[in-house]
Amino acid sequence: KNKVTAINHANLEIPNGIFGLLGENGAGKTTLMRVLTTVLTPTSGTVSMDGILYCEENYPKIQRQIGYLPQEIDLYPGLTVQECLEYMGDLAGVPKEECRKRIRYYLEKTSLTGHRKKKMKQLSGGMKRRVGLVQALLNEPKFLIVDEPTTGLDPEERIRIRNLLVDFSENRTVLFSTHVVEDLAAVCSQLAVMKRGSFLYAGSMRELVRQAKGHVWMWTVFLWSRH
Repeated sequence: KNKVTAINHANLEIPNGIFGLLGENGAGKTTLMRVLTTVLTPTSGTVSMDGILYCEENYPKIQRQIGYLPQEIDLYPGLTVQECLEYMGDLAGVPKEECRKRIRYYLEKTSLTGHRKKKMKQLSGGMKRRVGLVQALLNEPKFLIVDEPTTGLDPEERIRIRNLLVDFSENRTVLFSTHVVEDLAAVCSQLAVMKRGSFLYAGSMRELVRQAKGHVWMWTVFLWSRH
């Protein structure tokens, strides 16, 4: 089989706050996130988080400090939302009473309180996405990684989720991966742009806008009906 290099010559430092990761499908965003969550081990190079080097012996310590919402998530269809989250919290090592307290808090923040007794298989795609975000927050990680967190959400829900991530990012790091520029513009001051496994840009949103001036245009179209 032909080998494909998913990420190449990537050098990136991710500070506290919400850091955006922008790129088209196949740019390498998901591979990068899988490396950062220890799901994949890079064939070369080094990764560290808060001074802890990514290696086999440090993985358990790193995993306890990470929350992850993958792009595709299928959480135990036969369990209720409450049961599913309690189970995920137990796997993350969150004490039972504290876990229930956090579940109540985050279900309210994501407008899911009224659905907590529903089976996961009964939920819409957008609701499953929000439950997935709640499970990623249960261990209150230092480093939260979210892959397309607003997919399938209506405009009001998207704003609610973005506000939740902004609040959560205080004194923490949130890596927000998406191809929706509007989401990043609303919450990120720093971002990186990926293409074919490399970084085209890494820096402030303001500087990216300055560099794009004269190369990006907006079309305004007015439509009306004839009577």
